[in-house]
Amino acid sequence: MKKQHIWAVLILVILVVAVGAAIAIMPNQARDSAAARSLVEEFGGQLQHVSLLSPEDTLKSDIQSAYAPYVTSDLMQMWLTDPRHAPGRETSSPWPDRIEISSIAQQGSGYVATGNIVMKTSEGDADSQPVVIQVLRENGAWKIAAFQIGQSARSAD
Repeated sequence: MKKQHIWAVLILVILVVAVGAAIAIMPNQARDSAAARSLVEEFGGQLQHVSLLSPEDTLKSDIQSAYAPYVTSDLMQMWLTDPRHAPGRETSSPWPDRIEISSIAQQGSGYVATGNIVMKTSEGDADSQPVVIQVLRENGAWKIAAFQIGQSARSAD
């Protein structure tokens, strides 16, 4: 075989391996992004179960039971140390009903989701608050590592 043919075959093999690796990574990214999205949405359903008006011992217990499956140990510890800074129900009405994600993007080894906490009353959807959530892997599972609520459109007026 000529030297040029050997190089051509070698380059072709390298390209095939590189394309194969890229194709193998794509489903993992899609799966991980979907898992991060699902985690945030499931967590959003838990917000109504934590009343920030409860006595501190009850509040800490509620935070632990409602949020432990969804958040990192560091974030849990932060909320248990200062439970009034944890997300949850601030009034009897409206209450946080769900998180609607507007975007989710890979950032480093995790994801950042932006969206809104949709508030609800007995009459239906009421208001929303913007939220930014960082999702990372902890002990092999996706967990919320940071949670930042912004001002609602109504409270900004």
